[in-house]
Amino acid sequence: MLLVDDNQAKLTALAAVITDMGLDVTTATSGREALRQLLQRDFAVILLDVKMPVMDGFETATLIHGRPKSAHTPIIFITAEAGTDSERFHGYTSGAVDYIFSPIVTEVLCAKIRVFVDLFYMQRKLAMQTEELQQSKLLLRQLASYQEHIKEEERKRIARYP
Repeated sequence: MLLVDDNQAKLTALAAVITDMGLDVTTATSGREALRQLLQRDFAVILLDVKMPVMDGFETATLIHGRPKSAHTPIIFITAEAGTDSERFHGYTSGAVDYIFSPIVTEVLCAKIRVFVDLFYMQRKLAMQTEELQQSKLLLRQLASYQEHIKEEERKRIARYP
């Protein structure tokens, strides 16, 4: 999972909680750094601070979801301010699937993360099974074709004898 926050103390605390869940955590201290991380690998979920200098969470989320490979990566915004309904709506239209407000309730954070991580691995498993099924279908077509070839050869062989 990717954790993005410009506050190093908050980043370290959140990373410790997530690491205690047994998950691999990659951190970034800016939107740009997060985008660079996404070029290197896929993430099950992204925890993204809303208020960051240079590129805020909304802009970062829009860019993340503008890239086909990460277009469906779930983003949970982390913010100290509840904001207005229009700000939250802006967050959801930027790609957020949820908000977590400070102070963070660790159990709630872990439960939300676990749902998206489990979903990520189920999607990967499904993709692998789909690939295996496609391979099996191809093999069956090849076997059917070979079987037809053998039948035709046998017919020709039998036709040669009166």
